[in-house]
Amino acid sequence: MKGEINDLANLAFISATANKKILDRSPALYFPELLDGRDELTPHLVPLADDLRRVDRYRDFLVARRRLLAEAMTSPHAPRHAARGALPRAHLEALVARDCTVRDIADEVDRSIGTVRHWLRRYGLETTREARRRKTRGRPLGRTEGECHRHGQTAFVVRDGGRAACLRCRSERVVARRRRLKEILVAEAGGTCLICGYERCIGALEFHHLDPAQKRFGLGMRGLTRSLDVLRQEAQKCVLLCSNCHVEVEAGVSTLPVVAAGLPGSRDPG
Repeated sequence: MKGEINDLANLAFISATANKKILDRSPALYFPELLDGRDELTPHLVPLADDLRRVDRYRDFLVARRRLLAEAMTSPHAPRHAARGALPRAHLEALVARDCTVRDIADEVDRSIGTVRHWLRRYGLETTREARRRKTRGRPLGRTEGECHRHGQTAFVVRDGGRAACLRCRSERVVARRRRLKEILVAEAGGTCLICGYERCIGALEFHHLDPAQKRFGLGMRGLTRSLDVLRQEAQKCVLLCSNCHVEVEAGVSTLPVVAAGLPGSRDPG
């Protein structure tokens, strides 16, 4: 019996004050107090079923809490990173024959660039000369100093063909494009946090994937480098949350309301 009392499923971190308040009372008596006003049990992964609070159901309580602990320790991203088997050689050969780059192939088969490279090496395949030429087209050849009409004397990058571009101008254009894309996606997702309605700062609004296994990439600033159509497809798998609510949902402190039928991120017009 002592082993069952010290079972991991029967342990929780509580304050000395809470321990004195509980003492040796039955869970049937003090559980309702912990659920009154603010739920103090769910964050500790404690089963809430009333019939599990009796002494004669103690072993059933352990089984239920072990299950909750096991689920919490299993990463929600595990299905996405699970082994998905080999890439078919014939499929890779066809993509190589189409002069696809490694990145093109990765997008086509929905695998990482590293996975594609692995299977290309495994099958002794190489991308074509045309694919490698397209990959290097526009690649920076070096840096120099120049006079920018906006920033004055500053660093320039020189690309093949001899064209130079101000690095600061280029960086500002990238940031501006990412900001415009996020404004579009946020507006299409309702413009406010699905839980609390926050809308003041677009930088504090984030996209939360409803099913991590369906996630191809994040929609943070680094993820906004793709085309608008691709970003919209990814946003369909998400709901819009503010930073605070997003952290609470990921931590299991808050839960998502039932979203409207149709697009995952849509709001119920009623």
